[in-house]
Amino acid sequence: MTIHENATIEAKNLMTFRGNYNPQQMREMMLNLEQYIKSSGAKKSGMPITAVYSSDKATGTTETQVFVPIDREISSSQNFSFLGKLSVENCLMTKHKGNPQLVPTAYEALIAKAKSSGYKLLKPSYNVIVTEPTPVNMSDFEMDIFFPIDN
Repeated sequence: MTIHENATIEAKNLMTFRGNYNPQQMREMMLNLEQYIKSSGAKKSGMPITAVYSSDKATGTTETQVFVPIDREISSSQNFSFLGKLSVENCLMTKHKGNPQLVPTAYEALIAKAKSSGYKLLKPSYNVIVTEPTPVNMSDFEMDIFFPIDN
């Protein structure tokens, strides 16, 4: 697994929401966001980016912010905000290919690299799905993982 230093994540024209969600609530929020984008006359222009702040195993929730790239600016709503640009610099980055259940291995490698290099990991971490898995072949899955660092 290759880990890159000084990586940057950038995206523009994003609709975003943030909160503590279990998997079912996250699916519902994503569906609601997709409906809102469509009803506003816009279209998704890329894969979602997720920022993970924390997880609570006791409640099964994760504090997450989701950014969905769209083709043009639309107005914010009560649940969703428009963000013109997302730019996060000075990250450790790695690419995970294969079974999504093995993503924690990539996180562990990034954490180990940060510790061995004397970096302090900053919250949140960012995940960018490049290729979604198919029901037939989970090995099609590909995701870029970014950890902002303070060195």
